[in-house]
Amino acid sequence: MPPVDQPGPRRLSRVAARRLVARPALAAAAASAVLAAAVLPAAQAEAATVKANVTSPAVPVAGDLTAVSALSASNAWAVGRVQAGSGWAGLAEHWNGTKWAARSVPAPTGSGDVYLNGVTAIGAGNVWAVGYSVNASSQAGHTLTEHWNGKAWAVVPSPSPKVSSNSVLLSVSAVSAGNVWAAGYYDDSTGTPVGLIEHWNGSSWQRVTAAVPTNGYAIQLESVSARSASDVWIAGDYLESGAELTLIEHWNGTKWTVMTSPDGAGSPDSELHGITAVSGTDAWATGFYFAGSTYLSLVEHWNGHAWKTVTSANPSGSTDTYLYGVSADSASDAWSVGYWYKSNAGYKTLTEHWNGHAWAVVASPDPAGITSNYLYGVSAVSGQAAVASGYDFGTADQALAERWNGTKWAIQPLG
Repeated sequence: MPPVDQPGPRRLSRVAARRLVARPALAAAAASAVLAAAVLPAAQAEAATVKANVTSPAVPVAGDLTAVSALSASNAWAVGRVQAGSGWAGLAEHWNGTKWAARSVPAPTGSGDVYLNGVTAIGAGNVWAVGYSVNASSQAGHTLTEHWNGKAWAVVPSPSPKVSSNSVLLSVSAVSAGNVWAAGYYDDSTGTPVGLIEHWNGSSWQRVTAAVPTNGYAIQLESVSARSASDVWIAGDYLESGAELTLIEHWNGTKWTVMTSPDGAGSPDSELHGITAVSGTDAWATGFYFAGSTYLSLVEHWNGHAWKTVTSANPSGSTDTYLYGVSADSASDAWSVGYWYKSNAGYKTLTEHWNGHAWAVVASPDPAGITSNYLYGVSAVSGQAAVASGYDFGTADQALAERWNGTKWAIQPLG
């Protein structure tokens, strides 16, 4: 199947796109917007998005927050996109323990639309965000990396494959100030996605050769987690003989290697969208798979020797369940977020928690009166502090941030 362009800051998953085409009962506004982005080229999809006109408990920010990274309970960053006239600009929001506040994000020279997909906070004055920008003239997509130095965001040059007219970074993770990894994909001359990995060595971004699964093609690297100089993980998916399979790659300090990872039982389509490493013997990857007539959550665990499927939760009454971001701060405290669908109720935010023994659904709020709500990023600091980011859709995208205080999740106003 040909690749599907992402509707804004994050590519619409291939299986989700197929599912939307097959589900006429979706809420009309949300379905039409997502389908438009799925079938139109990126620039056309962006132009098709309408301005926000939604009322919610939070300050309306007409955009999306697709990733979040927290240093502490009082210092976190979330990034995505925000409506800027008829197009999109990068969006960066900072949490200081009391409130969220937007910080100005520059656009590369000559760019039109700008999207930020991933963020990693190393210190108060050292934060990286990645994504892509669309050239205003050629409409080509180029990788984008931006750095926060404690005072301002600045564009930092990053390579885009010359053979590609569409290069995207989806995730970023840091070992240290001089050791940062970013992952995504680029479209080759035939329009087929190829895995893209880039590394920051303290002075510049450089491409690093990704591993390729035997007989695999249409590779998209969705999430990266860097624990040490010799222990970095990437999760994503690829196609083989038309089936979509999970993909996990590992960096041992010298090279990237494809690791054996399970797919959903009996499924022709399985995706991984999040990965996080706690230690050399404890890492998590999350996503979803197609089980014949419904999508179910997919959770995999690394025990130091192999990746194995772990029983995950699906909300009672759900027709489809999707997990995206995952974050863990200890062996007994991990979160994964996403969304789920219920007939006649629409899409609802989803948060699941690992307590060291089992995964369980934890209640998360949805903005009042909105039936299309999604979470994509999560960052866990402790058992009493975690943040999640995403968006809701009424007549247009509206950024959404939620915070865990040890007892419950609550929507946080954005500035």
